[in-house]
Amino acid sequence: MILVTGSTGRIGLPLVRLLCAAGQPVSVLLRSRDRADRFLGLKVEIRIADLARPRDLSTELIGVERLFLLSPITPDLAERELRLIQAALRASVKHVVKLSALGASPDWMVPAPQWHWEAEQQLQSSGLAWTLLRPTYFMQNLLALVPAVMSGVLPLPLGDARVSMIDVRDIAEVAVRALTEGGHEGRVHELTGPMPVGGADVAQTLSEVLATPVQYVDQPEEQAISAMRRAGQSDWLIDQRTAAFRSYRHA
Repeated sequence: MILVTGSTGRIGLPLVRLLCAAGQPVSVLLRSRDRADRFLGLKVEIRIADLARPRDLSTELIGVERLFLLSPITPDLAERELRLIQAALRASVKHVVKLSALGASPDWMVPAPQWHWEAEQQLQSSGLAWTLLRPTYFMQNLLALVPAVMSGVLPLPLGDARVSMIDVRDIAEVAVRALTEGGHEGRVHELTGPMPVGGADVAQTLSEVLATPVQYVDQPEEQAISAMRRAGQSDWLIDQRTAAFRSYRHA
């Protein structure tokens, strides 16, 4: 049995579908049954647990041989993942595949890779077989800019930097192989797109696909922060995204 956490998100849901299509026994860990309808038509076992609540989760992992560990990017990421890693150890899970972040380290200027690095250390020292997936910037993050793009503008605080963006569906395909094939234990897979692209490259591709001009605008950091605040994003998330683009510009 493969248990998938983060199963209703941009990576988890495609992963579950791919595993089901491959005939793998799959269960998903949900905070509640509110999103269980996303798995209609799929042969999926639903398990309920809230990773944000400190308690023993080993019961929810009974019968699980392989675990895909994906958590929302929040400041308590490492704490939540540690609880699940400890439960996996008690439940004799054979292999944990963790979604991390490219550049995960204690010194990285972006907070999320620091949190991922801490969780990585906990997993690697747990005694469990492990695999780390470290993807770069998700191409699907650009979907938040659809309203601006439809008005002919692609605003990004990217400067002249170029990033090897990756499609989340490609990450899901790598995760399937890590979970179902041998030879991935103890390995770190750094995942990127096929080539680095800049804002102007993305705008050109959008112009061709939409058959209408889209212009890249190098958005000042202050304007990007204001736009995120107007969208109601939390302060820590704004700091996270601002630091990420700052790291690309200064790489």
